[in-house]
Amino acid sequence: MPSIKTNKQLLSLPLNIGLLILCLLLLLFDGIGFFNPIKSVAHSIGVNITNDSSRTIDSVFKTTDVFKDRKETLEKVEQLEEENLILRSENTKLYTNLKELEIIKEQNTFTNQAETIPATVTSYIPDKFGHVLINKGSMDNVKVGDALIIKNFLLGEIVEVNRINSIARLINSPDTIISAISMENNAKGVIKGDFSIGLVMNEIPRGSTINVGESVITSSENEILQKGLVVGEVVEVNDNDSLTTKSAVLKIIPDLKNLDEVFILSIERNVE
Repeated sequence: MPSIKTNKQLLSLPLNIGLLILCLLLLLFDGIGFFNPIKSVAHSIGVNITNDSSRTIDSVFKTTDVFKDRKETLEKVEQLEEENLILRSENTKLYTNLKELEIIKEQNTFTNQAETIPATVTSYIPDKFGHVLINKGSMDNVKVGDALIIKNFLLGEIVEVNRINSIARLINSPDTIISAISMENNAKGVIKGDFSIGLVMNEIPRGSTINVGESVITSSENEILQKGLVVGEVVEVNDNDSLTTKSAVLKIIPDLKNLDEVFILSIERNVE
């Protein structure tokens, strides 16, 4: 056994000497700069890897900033759209208020003294389509020809009066004939009721201008009805070159199918 150990030691001796010689050679070559090119390439690879990693990280941060900026931009756009809707709503409300003031101004140019009588529609008359029963009559100073209104809108006309109640014909009845004028362009015409479409304004001179969206009011040419009551809003203009006049379709603003609280505009008439 001792001899075997001695042999192993003898075998490992040349190997150790060889490793020592290799290390000395490596140190010698490194001293004279033999490995400098290899070191330069390795250093360049290391630097490139580091630079690429840095650029990648910068790119990630820049991308994150882009998404952040886009989110903030979208939030600002949504906020601006919401503010725009609010402003448009307020503008529409203001325009409506101004139009109502104009209508009231027109309505106040009555040629006769008028009394506004609050009333209630008690029922729709089945055998008289387009007619309603009102809970006010002659004892409340209601007269035939008085206007049935709500706010500034004309709903109909009193056609029959009893002591405690009366009957009104609504303006969409085919028996309705009203002289009217448009508010913006002063186009004159005659309005007739139509159950299917609402109201039709006929006999408008071809030289007159009337536009969709205009309000139409009663004119001073009516024998009984006061001037300035809103009849409807123009939704369609029919201008046929083969006709001497043109016409317009009007939308009735109040819901005539669900009338409840209304007013009777009773005017003082000269009785001979």
